[in-house]
Amino acid sequence: MKLKCKSCKIWLPLLAILGAGFYIAWQFVPPAASNNLRIAAGSEGSTYYHYAQAYQQSLKSEGINLELQTTAGSVESLKLLREGKVDLAFIQGGIGKNVPAEEGLHSIASLFYEPLWVFMRKDTGNQSTSYLHELQGKRLAIGEEGSGTHALASRLLYDSGVKSDNTTLFSVSGKNAISKLEAGVIDAAFFVSAPESDTVTQLTNHVDIQIMNFKRHADAYTRRYPFLDALHLGEGSLNLQTNVPHNDMTLLAATAALVVSKNMHADHIRLLTREALRIHSKAGLLEKPWQFPSKQHLEIPIHPDAEQYLQNGPSFLETYLPFSVAARLDQLKIMLIPLLTLLLPLAKGVVPLYQRRIRSRTYRWYKDLNQVDRELGNYDLHKTQQAIGNMKQLHGELAREVSVPLSYMSEFYAMRVHTDHILRRLQERETSLLGDTDNKAVETFPANEPPDDIAMPTSVANEAVEVDVDVDVVAPESIKSMASKLHIPHSFSLSTLKLSRNQAQPADASTPHYADTKDKTATSAIKNIAAKIHLPRHFDLSTLRPSATKQEEAEKIAKAEAAAAVRAQEEARLASIAAIAARHKQANHLVGKHIAAGMALSAVPIPILDVAALTSTQLNLIHSLSEHYGVDFDRKHGKFILLSMISSSLPTTAMMGLSSLSKSIPGIGTLGGGASLAALSGAIIFATGKVFIRHFDAGGKLEDFDSKQQQDDFRKALKEGLKKDEEALAGQSA
Repeated sequence: MKLKCKSCKIWLPLLAILGAGFYIAWQFVPPAASNNLRIAAGSEGSTYYHYAQAYQQSLKSEGINLELQTTAGSVESLKLLREGKVDLAFIQGGIGKNVPAEEGLHSIASLFYEPLWVFMRKDTGNQSTSYLHELQGKRLAIGEEGSGTHALASRLLYDSGVKSDNTTLFSVSGKNAISKLEAGVIDAAFFVSAPESDTVTQLTNHVDIQIMNFKRHADAYTRRYPFLDALHLGEGSLNLQTNVPHNDMTLLAATAALVVSKNMHADHIRLLTREALRIHSKAGLLEKPWQFPSKQHLEIPIHPDAEQYLQNGPSFLETYLPFSVAARLDQLKIMLIPLLTLLLPLAKGVVPLYQRRIRSRTYRWYKDLNQVDRELGNYDLHKTQQAIGNMKQLHGELAREVSVPLSYMSEFYAMRVHTDHILRRLQERETSLLGDTDNKAVETFPANEPPDDIAMPTSVANEAVEVDVDVDVVAPESIKSMASKLHIPHSFSLSTLKLSRNQAQPADASTPHYADTKDKTATSAIKNIAAKIHLPRHFDLSTLRPSATKQEEAEKIAKAEAAAAVRAQEEARLASIAAIAARHKQANHLVGKHIAAGMALSAVPIPILDVAALTSTQLNLIHSLSEHYGVDFDRKHGKFILLSMISSSLPTTAMMGLSSLSKSIPGIGTLGGGASLAALSGAIIFATGKVFIRHFDAGGKLEDFDSKQQQDDFRKALKEGLKKDEEALAGQSA
């Protein structure tokens, strides 16, 4: 199938290659994150459940549905997470100590303190209890099986000598423990919960219940159990009105962590870390501002993406775009690989391909022209006339069928000029061959003896054609001088001596044949004159020449006129030099203004947009220089020239891209990328201006700007611009 679109023969293969590159790169783009997650949220009413609801509302605004799964506590939550039945869970410190790293679980961060509260009844003689071993023999509620409270309380009591064989232990839920403690069924109950929880608030307001104060030094616990911290709870911290607690206390506290499964998508990791910062960074009763989320107190290793987010904060795209959009764009960054490795080289190669394609529309005719030009000297009359017909046919085909863009019209018209040149040479050859044929029929007279009688043609005499005889034929002054020397009567008519138009001037006065004919015509005219007036054979024709005095005067006049012409040319040359210098100075001023503008626009903190601003500044510079030099400007052609020149320096192009993309790194990336791109922008605009000023000063136009020939000049000017930037920086530092 033949393509009707001629340019498609170039663009379609290039687009196919680029499309294949993008397709291959797409295979490495990670799949989009799921919109459904499930979290193990502990029991209803617990601190974990409260925070899980806060995450649910936040993620809903990002289009993610977070399903809450109730559990007995951290132990059950961790079990569900390891089995893959939930995607994330709140895990109490000390629970995940023995989780193998091979399972791939990761922490997002530690989120808040969870103090261990030991509430005791006042009426059972527990007022002075400050040590865990003093609870031996009592009735204790240590939390529901599968909860973090049960695991922590069992461990501490066992290490303190309080065991099931010497103490009554109740594994009940938090609500049951509260009711039993208030009813006096048990003597003490263990709870792991935040100070703001309903459980702590309810029990601290009960008049018959008090909080156990860990009198033993905190180091005894924190050194033995690294996941625990000793916290100071001041007098009246929980309730100022009732002064709860009644004195300063020491609490043991674990930290709650948000743990995710091994299959959690990287986008979800960053989103959960962002929400953790928003929810848990505020100050609490036991936490300082921005103490959490933290990388500390973690038994399960932190996820690398979460750690990076905690250290560096959101990316540039996440700052200005919705998270879902920013995350998808970040995933598509791998698509830059074909963009940099294929598009830029193809863009550099498409220019020669396009030029070759356009030029082939005219260059294919040069083979015929060259053949005619080489063999023209051997053509006979018939072959010459045949070649003339072919050239005229070619001339018509060029005008009717060949179509090229305006930027290549100079080459099209050059082709037509060359065709006209060969056509003229063929016509000269035809005239020469026709002249040689006519000369064979002309009678040749002796050089010194005119014929006895030369009769004027009847047609000439009847038509009385008046033909001006120029200097090459017979000078009028010479004829008049000859007539005066020979005393020709005034009644004698010199018009009888003039030749007919056909005899005096051939059809084509530009051929060599015409020069020979003029010489013969002049000789015949003198002989005709001599025959008419019957000059003697010994008459010296040299006496007909002008006098020496007139020649000298004519030479003086000619010299004076030549000197005046030289002076005028010199004055014109000096005026032209001054005008060019002024115009050149103004052009450099325009370049300086655009350099300043380009370097200022390089400070734009948005990647890619700053490169677009640089291209726009370059294009505006070319437009300004075109108006300054009175040259027509075409925006589309200007963009094509810029692309061709910039792509000729691949290291510079790569450096521009890296400088722009580095702005996506907050802080040092924005500053470093802006400074680097500013220097590159100044050098690129300087090189662009220098190349175009040189081209326009030489009388060139935008249409005849040859990007390929100017690439070397552009690279040299670019190096010069970079050197000027280095000198400027060195001067500022000095």
